[in-house]
Amino acid sequence: MDAVIRFAVIIGGVLFLSLGLEAGLFNDILDLAVPKKYLHVEDWHVDRCGIDNDDFELQDIQVSVNKWKEEIVVSGKVHVRTFLSTPVTAKVSMKSEVLGVWVRVPCIKDFGSCTYEDLCIYGYDEDTTCPESFVQDHVPCRCPIKKGLYNIPSDLRIQAPSTRWGALVNGKYKAIVQFVHNNSEIGCYIASFTLQAIPK
Repeated sequence: MDAVIRFAVIIGGVLFLSLGLEAGLFNDILDLAVPKKYLHVEDWHVDRCGIDNDDFELQDIQVSVNKWKEEIVVSGKVHVRTFLSTPVTAKVSMKSEVLGVWVRVPCIKDFGSCTYEDLCIYGYDEDTTCPESFVQDHVPCRCPIKKGLYNIPSDLRIQAPSTRWGALVNGKYKAIVQFVHNNSEIGCYIASFTLQAIPK
């Protein structure tokens, strides 16, 4: 996935990075006993917690799920005000509401309070051609990323993740995401959203 888009997706997309909490023997048992459900995002909202004119600014980012096509749809813009080269780090602190109390979500399989050491690894390989929609909109698909205002391609679609732990995953979440480059914070955002597992 394009590095710039990955930055945008990570706010609501941290939860979409391999959100499978199942493992080992439990996974084998659940394969037979419990059907998987897709994750639906509701009540999405994001605020800035950084300074004005951050070097990395998300604008009008929206994350939703197409229930019928089982896809995650992302829209918005990304304003990059500095030359971004590897590594670009994202530090996520996530909490979920449990019986009216906000509880820290640990990092499990890239979901929760995780640190992503270098988002650039999610860009397209050097020997891979960028998607046509990226080329037409002049959106980079790998690091380094030049200064500019980039529109997230309208045809960007991500397969919605699924989980057998719907009863545990359902609920309200909030996360603080800090982006770091060259040991300096280049952006900070607070996201809130609700997850609901729906039958496949």
